[in-house]
Amino acid sequence: MKIAVTSQIKLPVNLYGGAERVIWDLCRELNALGNEVVLVAPHGTSCDFAEVVGHDFGGSIMDSIPKDVDFIHFFSDLPHLIDSPHIFTLEGNASFGEILSIKLYLFLITKLLGMVVIVLFTTVWHLVKLT
Repeated sequence: MKIAVTSQIKLPVNLYGGAERVIWDLCRELNALGNEVVLVAPHGTSCDFAEVVGHDFGGSIMDSIPKDVDFIHFFSDLPHLIDSPHIFTLEGNASFGEILSIKLYLFLITKLLGMVVIVLFTTVWHLVKLT
């Protein structure tokens, strides 16, 4: 599969980074499993195991994602009206006592249902590839 992963932070990181390390490790392991990985991240990002596409995050992220990807994993703002298989990961912590909006919960539930479909899609993809 050709999988695009987005990051709003220049990679790699040294001596710090929570979400950044998750993104880095995810890309490395997807590549190790035989997937072609495209990392869409700020200019200056470098990565030995993924094709890097520089993006300034001032415009639409979809303009920087190659059209031939099979799947997109967003670790950045999620654009509206995506017609490609995708998943969105929200990283970070809410402030103490912060009440998250019901819209966010509904959004996350919708995305969770989408993840189930994507896991099924990925499983079938790899099974078909093996036969």
